[in-house]
Amino acid sequence: MAKELAELTTQQVFFVELFVNGETGVAGNATKAALLAGYSEKTARVIGQQLLAKRHVALAVREANIRALKSHASLAISTLAAIVSDERAKHRDRLEAAKALLDRGGYQAGEVDAGGDTPLSEMTIEELAAIVLKKNSIDVTPSGA
Repeated sequence: MAKELAELTTQQVFFVELFVNGETGVAGNATKAALLAGYSEKTARVIGQQLLAKRHVALAVREANIRALKSHASLAISTLAAIVSDERAKHRDRLEAAKALLDRGGYQAGEVDAGGDTPLSEMTIEELAAIVLKKNSIDVTPSGA
């Protein structure tokens, strides 16, 4: 994969960075990313799509997305934990956040040893939060990384 990444031109590197991490309206927009990377206004739409179809550019976009996800994973987890702990939040929001945290921690319904026989679906938000908060660390490494 390093070989493919090394094949990027400077302009392609700019395109990838803008496509993945560009400001609102640019990120995820191949045409705007191509324009800002210095491609012609007349051909930016076509070039943007062509770049995304090139294997080495697609791999670079994938790698940049993985890096971006890793850098935001801790924030996402702390946001979920804050929702679980926020007594002012709606019950369903706290429950969904608790489920998401348990899921990211590798727990499946019925697999959590909560110190009793109560299924997760029948636990209160406080009981679910206690399980989540007891876990000392949550691995945020994406699957397959």
